[in-house]
Amino acid sequence: MAKAGKPICRLLPLAAETTDPRTLGILTGKIHVPDGFDDPLPEPLIDLFYKGPIFPKESTESGTGEG
Repeated sequence: MAKAGKPICRLLPLAAETTDPRTLGILTGKIHVPDGFDDPLPEPLIDLFYKGPIFPKESTESGTGEG
């Protein structure tokens, strides 16, 4: 790389990182993925993403005691 015919930087290869091999199966039996995990989302939820307002009006009845 150069500017006005003069080099402005040197391109050098990155040093290879050495990492320990990953242990497979470390979470076996600790995580449960439900059978319906990949099922399509219900239409009302999809509508909230694609047809809802970008900035919904804030509710004054939030239950937090504020407002």
